[in-house]
Amino acid sequence: MNRFRRLNPVTTDELHECLLKVWQETGKTIVMVSHSIEEAVLLSDRIAVMRQGGIKEIIEVKLKRPRSEESKEFLQLLDKIKSLLES
Repeated sequence: MNRFRRLNPVTTDELHECLLKVWQETGKTIVMVSHSIEEAVLLSDRIAVMRQGGIKEIIEVKLKRPRSEESKEFLQLLDKIKSLLES
């Protein structure tokens, strides 16, 4: 997975946990830009899929937390986003 580019996996996971903790404790909206579809699905409640400089679709992520990257629903959402980016 290509999360928080150039960081080791342990640090990446710690930063993900920190972001989720801040969000849970404050209730504030966090806007994050990522080229990693997996990271977006793992962390987001809504994903704006962009293509050619514009928003192609906004997807609601209704997966329960904590999220499993191996779950059927997670993988289906990845496939949906990838197909949007390819079309």
